[in-house]
Order: sequence, then C-alpha cells, then structure tokens
Amino acid sequence: MIEMKQLQYFRACVETGNFSKAAELLYTTQPNVSRTIKSLESQLGVSLFERTARGIRPTPEGERVYRYARQILENAEYLQVMSQGNAARHFSIFSTPSRILAALFAEYYNNMADHTVRYKFQEGSAEETVARVETHYSDIGFLLMPGQYLVSFSYHLERRNLTFTQLQETKLLLYAGRRSPLFHAQTIPLETMTQLHFVKNDESVYSLDNCMQSLLPGLAYRQNQKNALVTNSDHLTMQLLNKTDVCHISTDLYVPMMPALTQSPTDSMRGIPIEGANTVSFGYIRRQCEALSEPAEHFLRWIHEMFQCPFPGQEKDHPF
Repeated sequence: MIEMKQLQYFRACVETGNFSKAAELLYTTQPNVSRTIKSLESQLGVSLFERTARGIRPTPEGERVYRYARQILENAEYLQVMSQGNAARHFSIFSTPSRILAALFAEYYNNMADHTVRYKFQEGSAEETVARVETHYSDIGFLLMPGQYLVSFSYHLERRNLTFTQLQETKLLLYAGRRSPLFHAQTIPLETMTQLHFVKNDESVYSLDNCMQSLLPGLAYRQNQKNALVTNSDHLTMQLLNKTDVCHISTDLYVPMMPALTQSPTDSMRGIPIEGANTVSFGYIRRQCEALSEPAEHFLRWIHEMFQCPFPGQEKDHPF
C-alpha cells in the first residue's frame, strides 16, 4: 500500500531534482530518501527517475505519477484544513500568469482582506487552472480565453460542473523592450510578427499561445515556433523583455477603478496594438451550484467593483 510519506518524498525529489537536496528539505538523510523512492518504484512497477549530470529528473512515467501525487497531497492538505474547522476561513486562487491580477490581489490584501483568513495564490497553465478548481483545490480560477472559443470552452466547463464569468473583453498587445526594433511602433502589422522571436508562458489547449492562429487571422504564427522560448516564469519573461529583443503577446487589460495597474511595469517596455487581432475574454471559473465561501465572495465582489461590472447572482453566472 502506497503511503503519504512516499508521495511526499517523491514530490520533494521531483521539485528539487536531487536526492540530497530533497533530504535537506525533508529533514532526513539521502539514503533514507533513496530507499523510500526505491520502495515506491517497486510498488508501482516503474522507474520514476533517471540520472543526469546535474542530478535526477523524472522519467515519463515519473511525470505522470508526479501529477497524481501532487494532487493527492494537495487534497490531503485541504482536508487537513477542513478537519481543523477552518474550511470557511480558507481561500485559494489559481490563475494563469497575470501581472495585473497579482497587483489587484496585493491591493485587496493590503486594504480589504480579513487577516484571519488563510489566503493562497498560485499560477499555472489554463488547463491547470481548470483542474485545480474542478478538484476543489482552488476556489476560483482566473484566465484569459479567446473570444471565439468561449462557446466550446463553456461546454468543456459544463461537463466538469464549472462555469465561466467574464470580467472584461480585451484585445491583444505585443509587448516589446527597448532592444526590440518595434519598440517605438504605434501598431504592429500581422506580416511583421513572423519575423520576431517570442517568449511564451503557456502551451496548454486553451492558452493564448496555442490559439494564436485564430486570434491573429492570416498570421503564420506556427511557422515561427523555432524562434519561441517557453517559460512559466513571469520573472524570466520580464527580464527577457527588458534585456533582449524577444517579444511577448498578452492583453490590454484595463482596471477602471485602478488605472495605474495597467501601466507598463517599467519605462523600458511597451504594449503595442496588433492590427486585426481578435478579442480575448478575461474572467474566472468556479464550481456550479456551489455556494462560495465568505472570503471568496468578498474578494469576487471587490474584483467586480474594480472592473465596474455587476456581481452576478448564482443563476446568472453563465454568460452563454
């Protein structure tokens, strides 16, 4: 029988990439970690790691086991919170990377948050956002969705007892730093895009990067993937935009109640409109027919106020 300890040790090994570092994190010894991983491999009948010059990395089977193990451990953490009688005072957000949403949450936490609540804010791909809300690991998930995919996305959510509420419809911008030849451009023609190098944040099914062909009609975006760098790090994205000639495609989200949030984070970066780009919807997903916790509802009401859109009743959450 697989034990929680085995999954905890396995997760630590994957996330540190080294048995010794995992042992330090777990306050145990490297031989103990190795024995635990071997025991787990024996029970599962698969090899979980392969050795590299820099340590260890999960095998394809190990990657699959990691996804399940992480979910099990996160659900166990949530159940622990419930067992302590604090479920109503626990609020978790998951989001695709968004500088503006992060700034909004910081503003909320500074001025509006109930500091007896345990808040959790994490980022990941669009698919992870859906999965986290569906599995009750997160209360609310924020993401961007191409306008023409809203109907199919709503069907995808419906099958998972989820619903999407739009906060704002927005357009695409190309973000460029001073090293980019397009830094001073007023608009970006589609044909120019094929000559650029991009940094991408998300390659999931419903990500902006995966939907570029439909978002930017007529653009042979896929043909330039050899010039794309992929990362899930917002920090690296910002560094690349500031220090190299790579570009990044995102949105022109505008927060009416806090316009300063929409300004570029530095004067060395600009968001430039893309000619002919289709619209993108920014909003959040939640579980259908399930009452929000008091902290979650309080935060959402505040978010709706910031975007100057009415907070929907539960029966009006589905916009389709």
